[in-house]
Amino acid sequence: MKNKIIIFLLLTFLAGLIFPLDFVFAEKLTKTVKFEIPDIKEKFCGSGIDYRVCKCAFHNEMCKDINREKRIAAYILNARFKAHVVGLRANFILACKNAGGRFSGDACGYYAREDKEKQCLPDDFETNWKKYSDIDERIPPNERSFEAKNVHEAGAKLKEVLAGIEILERDYEINNLMLNELRDYRKAVATNFKVNMLKSFWRLAWLTYDTSAGAAAPMRLGSQGTFLFQGGTDLGRSYAKLFIDDLAGVQHMAILAKLARESLGDNSKYNFNTKTLAGKFGSVSMTALISFFENLDNPAEVAKEMFQDITKQALPDIAVKLSDEDVKLLAGHYNKTKLLDDALQEGSRVSAEIHFQLDRLKKDEGRLKSEFQEWEEKERERTQEALLNTCEK
Repeated sequence: MKNKIIIFLLLTFLAGLIFPLDFVFAEKLTKTVKFEIPDIKEKFCGSGIDYRVCKCAFHNEMCKDINREKRIAAYILNARFKAHVVGLRANFILACKNAGGRFSGDACGYYAREDKEKQCLPDDFETNWKKYSDIDERIPPNERSFEAKNVHEAGAKLKEVLAGIEILERDYEINNLMLNELRDYRKAVATNFKVNMLKSFWRLAWLTYDTSAGAAAPMRLGSQGTFLFQGGTDLGRSYAKLFIDDLAGVQHMAILAKLARESLGDNSKYNFNTKTLAGKFGSVSMTALISFFENLDNPAEVAKEMFQDITKQALPDIAVKLSDEDVKLLAGHYNKTKLLDDALQEGSRVSAEIHFQLDRLKKDEGRLKSEFQEWEEKERERTQEALLNTCEK
């Protein structure tokens, strides 16, 4: 027991040499308030989203009422709930900081100042400590403190990841809408339903050429891998083979495909660049990042609006008169080449790939948010120590 006491006193003495005792024991944690994620069923369904979406997502009930499949309803519910939680967390962080607390690890800690801190630290240090730190856009990143450099780097990566998530969530919904349209087209071909076949063909052609016009360039997102989702979607590649110029000799359909391609030009509704989006965030700030994405339109709803906008394209007067022989010829061509089956399979593969990339980016998001908060706290501690040391002199 005597040895333990001696060791403790020795460690205390050494700590006093490295850190002045009045700094080691400076601030005292007086209260901790944890951020709680609300129950999705009790606190969100009905109040934050149409209760029928929850019924469909959880119980596969009322899906026809909202014209959604169970998995799509679940995706929309989770996306909306995530945005809701992000907003709640942002307000919690803001309230924490406004009250002089420090947010870390999903909790707000409140500290009491000692006499030296009351004397040396600015009155607004708890709420405005960043204005005394190196987290300042006027300071070039390479001239900032080590801690502030890491804040900047983590924030820059986080912005890119959040932008990537926004794009992929939108693309996931777009691809599912294109798959549903393709299923309708396949059904219309199989049943010789010419009117529906022409409408679906026209919509798919427009969507294919529009998403191809927003084609991607290789871009690294997250901590691993490179994949093609910068600058817009590249979903059109999954369906492009359906719209070759010579559709088994059915000239009406070939003309429709050509019209869709030529009507589009070089512009695309889906041209959505992550670097441009990331540049809109302004200064690197966790609160600003969260607020920016909270105020963005829900990506699934954006996809739906874009899709509906495209599907409003009226069929041209030309090439709308298919003979029964044309329909049989086209159906035989599709059955022989398996183009529709292959496109459905490829579209499903793309959907799974997007989902996989989303999961990966969301893991990166969680990791980077933690890193960002840790480096901010370290920069805050460095700034406080620097002010206290200056005061001593």
